[in-house]
Amino acid sequence: MFDGLVERLVKDLSTAARDETDAAVAAARKEADAAAAAARKEAEAKAATARLDAEKAAESQLASARADGEARLAAAQAMNAGLLESVEAARQEVKAFEARLQQLEEERTQLLQARDEAGTALDAETRRANELAESLEAAVQEANLAKQAASLARVEADARRQDRELALDRIGAALRSIDRATTPSEILEALLEPLAHDFAKAAVFLVGAAGLNGWRAHGLADTSDIAKLVIPRTSDSLPTRAVTTRKRVQVTANGGEPPIGLWGNPVAGAVALPIHAGDSVIAVAYAEDTEETSSQNVGRKIAEMLIKHASLRLTTKGKASPQAITGTRTTGNTAQTGEGNLEPVEYSPARQARRLRMQEGIEVVLDGSASSLVDISSIGAQVLSPLALRPNRVVKMTLRGEESALACRVRVMWARFEQPRGTSAAQYRVGVKFTDLEPKAVDGFMARHGIEATLERTEPAKLKDSA
Repeated sequence: MFDGLVERLVKDLSTAARDETDAAVAAARKEADAAAAAARKEAEAKAATARLDAEKAAESQLASARADGEARLAAAQAMNAGLLESVEAARQEVKAFEARLQQLEEERTQLLQARDEAGTALDAETRRANELAESLEAAVQEANLAKQAASLARVEADARRQDRELALDRIGAALRSIDRATTPSEILEALLEPLAHDFAKAAVFLVGAAGLNGWRAHGLADTSDIAKLVIPRTSDSLPTRAVTTRKRVQVTANGGEPPIGLWGNPVAGAVALPIHAGDSVIAVAYAEDTEETSSQNVGRKIAEMLIKHASLRLTTKGKASPQAITGTRTTGNTAQTGEGNLEPVEYSPARQARRLRMQEGIEVVLDGSASSLVDISSIGAQVLSPLALRPNRVVKMTLRGEESALACRVRVMWARFEQPRGTSAAQYRVGVKFTDLEPKAVDGFMARHGIEATLERTEPAKLKDSA
């Protein structure tokens, strides 16, 4: 419709321009004709030359009119061209508007489609977010449970580690007690203490010819003295079985009827461990518990370990008595005299290396402090120090004589406080063990300084008397 109006307008303008041009031309012609007629009349009247001038004037006016008409035609054509350009521009704008309208319609369709897709995606993401939230909550719960389990595992691990450390501390303390012991009584006491820690009742029996004699016990309600208790060798008991088999003997309930302990009460478990000295069984360690506990196996293993270590320190020595010269004969672990009396065989702690007493002229510095060297062996030494040294520490020690010096590191095996009579100065008697020296180096040092071996002689203690 708009294009029809434009085309009609263009035609009207073109027709008007031609009509105006034709009217102008017609008017000009009329004027020219009139002028020509007048000129002819004037020319006829005046002269032939005037006609020529008139014609020239008419031609001049005609040319002017023609030029004016052509100018008007050019202006009309130019106007027409401008109108055409305006129409074309309008047409282009209409096309651009239609294209933009179509583009907007397509964008609207795309936006609607995108809105629908976004709604669908939003629903899907909402469901996924809900699922993820549920999964996250479940994962958090699992993580919390895992964290709690890890915490419990760490607590259990710490408890086990602490139990192991406590067990190692107890083993170390017992081993040091055994190493420091100078009598069999002290050795047996060092064995009895760990059993009393892990079992409700524990006791040590000394092996005699007729039976097993009670020595000492822990955990009994009345007393720890069981010297009057004697177990005949012919009786069927765990201690006698341990002596006969020379091995560990134990019993447990295992869900059935509880066994009867040595003191006549039902027990959850009991164990008897033989204590060897050389080739002989000289004593039996016995322990029992009324309830099954996890520490029983640990206690039994610790006791076995300590008994093996103690057996290395116990050595059998026959006692020379007047009766031995007149026909004494040895039976089992006792010496039987001609009068029929039984005297117990003596035992003393066995040293791990020969100890040599020191001579003057050997200086010792232990952990930076000047000390006194009591005796020395190829694996350790005994020192009097003004410092309190904790067992199991590793410190520096320097031995210096006239010929040479010896520097090394030693481990403190035991330490004992002493205060000599008549003085207020305190000192510590310390036993140390070389950790980075070969025995040959120590032997060479002693040889260069003329240290002679004088074995320390001590009266062996009796098991019977040491109780």
